[in-house]
Amino acid sequence: MLMKQAIFLTLIPIIGCASAAATREITAREFEVVRVIDGDTLKIMYDGELTSVRIFGINAPELRDKGGQEARHALEQLIAGKLIRIEFPCKRKRDNFGRLLCRVYADNLDVGNRLIEKGLATPCRKTKVSAKETKPHKRGR
Repeated sequence: MLMKQAIFLTLIPIIGCASAAATREITAREFEVVRVIDGDTLKIMYDGELTSVRIFGINAPELRDKGGQEARHALEQLIAGKLIRIEFPCKRKRDNFGRLLCRVYADNLDVGNRLIEKGLATPCRKTKVSAKETKPHKRGR
């Protein structure tokens, strides 16, 4: 009986580490930005296709509106020369326009939050996501 318990207790950390490593591989995917469209939208190569990404939780002015060019320029500066990491905060992975709906990180900096802090975007109230769909946001990754 003690031998079975010892084997079981030895396997728990091994299984946990393998599971954590598999999760890291999935969430640690990084992408090169092909083009910045505006202050809250960019294009990346995703699964072999050029795909639009809408930054979750923010709304930046349109290019023709006041602050639109500045928001796009700030986004370009935040991601310049860096690979980005994306996270899907809810079950719904695409918006009504087919864009990936995700948080965007460059050097572990939440790009959307940074644009809000700079006053170049506002928190998006239009994103229709229920509390059940939203995943808890993990800080410090």
